[in-house]
Amino acid sequence: MDNLYQLIKIFGNPDALIDHWDTSSNRYAIWEFEETFSINSKGEALLNGKLSHESHLEIFYSLISHLVIRILHNPYFGSENLN
Repeated sequence: MDNLYQLIKIFGNPDALIDHWDTSSNRYAIWEFEETFSINSKGEALLNGKLSHESHLEIFYSLISHLVIRILHNPYFGSENLN
């Protein structure tokens, strides 16, 4: 299993790291964001930094579906223990 340092040697620095406060949870490294989705403090959905009028759940479902396809086609995509 690759650790974070080995993955950085292959892919360079990740665009994002997701860590947890406890040591038993998985940690994730993410490279090459294609899209971003967020909900601002007003409850408005932002897709790639732009206000979207689509349903929050529809946007999220679309992004997750796209991610699943990428995971299935890329052996380095997915959950790794990055300790």
